[in-house]
Amino acid sequence: MEKTDQERVVEMGGPTLLEAHQVAVTYDEENGYQILLPSTDEHDEMPEGAAILVATAMRLTSDEALYQEMVAWLDARQDDLRN
Repeated sequence: MEKTDQERVVEMGGPTLLEAHQVAVTYDEENGYQILLPSTDEHDEMPEGAAILVATAMRLTSDEALYQEMVAWLDARQDDLRN
């Protein structure tokens, strides 16, 4: 019997609030970044929004200059985040 996406997610690290069609990037100090993707057919194309999220997360982990630029950009907008 084939497993559901939810069953696969639970096996990979616990329950999640993500739906089967959603993508997420998570971070914690112990594990770093994790990209959560739904189980799909290998021929399914990743939606553009999901691809941008995954590409950004992957690039931030490998491009220190971009990472520092993004942190500085965010720091300069802290007041915007509070509103």
